[in-house]
Amino acid sequence: MPRHLLEIVFILTIAALTFVLFATSSAEAALSTLGVFAAASVRLLPMLNGLSGTMTMIRIGQPGLHLLAEEVERLDSVEEYQETPRTSERYRGDIEIDNVVFQFEDASEPVVNGVSMDIRDGEMVALVGSSGAGKSTVLDLLIGLFEPTRGEIRCGGRRIDDDPAAWNLSLAIVPQDVFLIDDSIRRNIAFGDRESEINDERMQVAIEAAQLGQLISELEDGLDTRVGERGVRLSGGQRQRLGIARALYREPSVLILDEATSALDNATEALIAETIETLKGKLTIIVVAHRLSTVKNADRIYFMKDGKVESEGTFGDLTTTNSDFAKLVELGKLPE
Repeated sequence: MPRHLLEIVFILTIAALTFVLFATSSAEAALSTLGVFAAASVRLLPMLNGLSGTMTMIRIGQPGLHLLAEEVERLDSVEEYQETPRTSERYRGDIEIDNVVFQFEDASEPVVNGVSMDIRDGEMVALVGSSGAGKSTVLDLLIGLFEPTRGEIRCGGRRIDDDPAAWNLSLAIVPQDVFLIDDSIRRNIAFGDRESEINDERMQVAIEAAQLGQLISELEDGLDTRVGERGVRLSGGQRQRLGIARALYREPSVLILDEATSALDNATEALIAETIETLKGKLTIIVVAHRLSTVKNADRIYFMKDGKVESEGTFGDLTTTNSDFAKLVELGKLPE
């Protein structure tokens, strides 16, 4: 009951009680009884208002609580994720995405519909297309965040869902916004390792591959330089290269770059593109990008539209054979 309505009810109740008391008893008895009720009302009203507020909060929270309970029950029915690989054999080789379909449970149409890709070992492959084409969903399926509704994803002939922990150890991802902690460059590159577990030789290889060597040599504290909260003491390009170094420190066989240059200026993007170029042939690189300048030198580009692969080829091939891709290239050019 709303607070003001509760107060009105109390006032009307006391008024009715006053009328009854004065009609059925003497004035002295009526006043004494009325005084007791009035004093009790003053004490009870705040408590009842608090109780009313609590009941309102309970009602507001009920839908969220039901959703949480349903999710907990669903988690209980899902097989627990195993962090330890089932075998010591790591995933290596060509990646095959074989006629994959993915549809959300509450959706009427699939997000990805019959996508097939052959990504050769050591190749740099790019997924491009307009927003909503299905690029990110394919990436989520490849990472293992979603399971295909139909179809299979294999690496080296093995299904990636046969040993998810081993597949995850083979992957390294550089997102658009690299998460950095307020700690040293060393701890950020070896993120997740204890101080005693950090491999300096592996770190040095990752730093050189990500072209961070010159930056670190110019810093007074070198690898022990603190980067600040979320890397505020570094530029956007330096943060992205630090993210690439972190990814390479894991010694992955597959490097995934998810819009890693979309928030950078042209000069910084060119530096990151140069860094990516030096990694070609050393590991499989999969790039998702809206800015076509990032993927210009990819070995192969898959152009996606409406959840399907519309065409594939080199940058030059797609520019001449696919009108939608050619339009994106034209839109990306700066007016003279």
